[in-house]
Amino acid sequence: MKRKIPVLNSFTYSFGKPNYSPLWTLILYLIFFHAHIQAQTNQKQDSLAQIFIDSLNYVTDRPHRIDLLNEISWILKTSAPEEAKSFANSAVELAKRIKDQKRLATAYNRLGIIEGRRSEFRKAIVYYDSALVIEENISNQRGIARASNQLAAAYRSIGYPSQAIEYSQRAVKAYDILGNQKNLATALVVMANTYKDLVKYDSSLVHLNRSLDIRTGLKDPAGIAQTLLGLGSLYDVMSNHTKSLEFNKRSLRLYDSLNRKPQMAKALTNIGNAYLGMHYSDSAEVSYLMSLKLKRESGDSIGTAPGYNNLGKVYELRGEYAKAETFVGKAAEIYTRYEDPRLLESYFNLGNLARFQNHNAQALSYYFDALKMTDSLQNIKRHAYILEAISEVYVENNQFEKAIEFENRYSKVQQEITADQIRLSNLELAIQEERSKSRFLQSEKDRQKLLFDKQRIIIGSLAGAIILLALLFFTILRISRLRAKNLLIKKNEDLQKQRIKELIREKELEAINAMVEGQESERMRIARDLHDRLGGTLSMVKMHFKSVEESIEDLKEKSIKQYKEANNLLDEACNDVRKIAHDMASGVLMKFGLVAALNALKETVETAGQLKLNLIDIGLEERLSYNYEINIYRIIQELLTNTLKHANANEMSVQLFRKEESLSIVVEDDGVGFDPDDKDVSQGIGLKNIESRVYKFDGEMIIDSGKGAGTTITIDLPLNEDKL
Repeated sequence: MKRKIPVLNSFTYSFGKPNYSPLWTLILYLIFFHAHIQAQTNQKQDSLAQIFIDSLNYVTDRPHRIDLLNEISWILKTSAPEEAKSFANSAVELAKRIKDQKRLATAYNRLGIIEGRRSEFRKAIVYYDSALVIEENISNQRGIARASNQLAAAYRSIGYPSQAIEYSQRAVKAYDILGNQKNLATALVVMANTYKDLVKYDSSLVHLNRSLDIRTGLKDPAGIAQTLLGLGSLYDVMSNHTKSLEFNKRSLRLYDSLNRKPQMAKALTNIGNAYLGMHYSDSAEVSYLMSLKLKRESGDSIGTAPGYNNLGKVYELRGEYAKAETFVGKAAEIYTRYEDPRLLESYFNLGNLARFQNHNAQALSYYFDALKMTDSLQNIKRHAYILEAISEVYVENNQFEKAIEFENRYSKVQQEITADQIRLSNLELAIQEERSKSRFLQSEKDRQKLLFDKQRIIIGSLAGAIILLALLFFTILRISRLRAKNLLIKKNEDLQKQRIKELIREKELEAINAMVEGQESERMRIARDLHDRLGGTLSMVKMHFKSVEESIEDLKEKSIKQYKEANNLLDEACNDVRKIAHDMASGVLMKFGLVAALNALKETVETAGQLKLNLIDIGLEERLSYNYEINIYRIIQELLTNTLKHANANEMSVQLFRKEESLSIVVEDDGVGFDPDDKDVSQGIGLKNIESRVYKFDGEMIIDSGKGAGTTITIDLPLNEDKL
């Protein structure tokens, strides 16, 4: 992962100022909040983490520095767990040094999450327990609830349901007191799953339904999907495969809409289990393979174990025992490596496979390994299955005394399970009746509220009747006037809409005609001056020289005087030419420069009322050479003409930025745009003229436009007098 990226100056400046006011704290936590929203992909996470890492160089306030370290570890927990752990450990050391207990607990919590995501649940428990002790010492109820819920999930993962229930009950109680409904719903799911492991299906169902009600009320799609997943798993272990399939498919659709691939993999696994329970091995195999693919893509190594185990069940159902044994063996190897309690499933499946191949001694060995695990996990249903399987193996081996012993143990456990199932069925009916009753009571409450609202409206209406009658005449008159006014406005708007294109075209033509007329007027003035002043003078010169030609005999006596007169007239002619040239160059551009000329152009355009022209100039306090200014003015004038003629724009922006040795011109409009690759457009006279002027100064022009997207033209000109 790259660790060196540029940091924005404004961001660096904010962190660099030694100001630890409430405003500083607010800015810091707003950045954290933005990070959590934006960090949805590994690439974005890395970028945000790098910003925080670079910020550590500017933060000297130690509490804020701990917050940054904890935040970095949170962002990197998935993409770079080792680095995340390093930052969290740094937060632990610094928090210990300044004795900041609250931030120390957060750092331990981060370390627990990192270890938990790597399936190192025993290490995670150590960190969570450290966090819980601190949260209890400082009486932080929110922290106590969080750590308790995390401990519950971790203990469940390593197969200690009794400890998981203890911490889960504590978390539920704390969140209930805090009124934190979202986290309460999550804690209820953890508790429900633990009760499911203990085969207390009635308690599991109660807590899952409560979680679903809360999350439905909160309109939390991700939370609803998680609870539906829990219900699907519960009904699967209860062998109600139809309901399991229903809830898991609903969960899968929600996770798919949220693009949560790890959770989609879990839902697909549950769907495969339901299909397998219904003996649809082909459908089950497809679901398991899809789940396995998603888990491999997300790097969930331990998550692939259930996939291998489940594929083993599929091949077992088909009688492909050798193939099934290979996949279940892979699952057992992974479960053993991570000390995962789901190893029990693999032992049981391996026992079945050995038994189907008449390897009864090996089957008993696997069954007894599984039985030991059920004793510690307190899984009564699995306990019953294993006892029954052991009894059947002893029957096959003609060891009837042992078979009867395990059959009796099986019958006793089965009676407990049957009693639980009866209680669960009664509980489901009670829940349905309670929901129906709640809906009825809510409906009755709504009806009473509606009746009360109607009575209140009637009373209020009667009380205000006199006032309404008094104001009725004025109201009607006002409404009539407003209607007439609105009708007139609407008609005017319709007329304006019909005429808008014509008006725009007329204004464009007026602007163009005004420029042409101005140019024509200037040409006429020059023509008159040449005719009346320079022409007359030159005519007199001609007459004098003519007289010299006619009086050539008297040249000696008169030539000096006539020559002087002709010479004076020629001087006057030269002066007239200089004056005319001066008059031609005496406009705004020559006198006041480029910026003044552009402002004058802006006023002329905006007078028409069809285009707003924004002019921004930076660094043009000193004038450019006249050759630069006149060419830049003509370029902008041509772009403005194109916008008026073709763009159908409401607003145009002209920005000039002068640097030491270059000038940048950016012209933008919000018009209809055009395709720069269209030859009919790119070879137009207007653009060709602009390109030739830019090329004259060794400049560069970039056109960024598209149909319906406006146009941005960027021109960069080097300020090099040698190019003039």
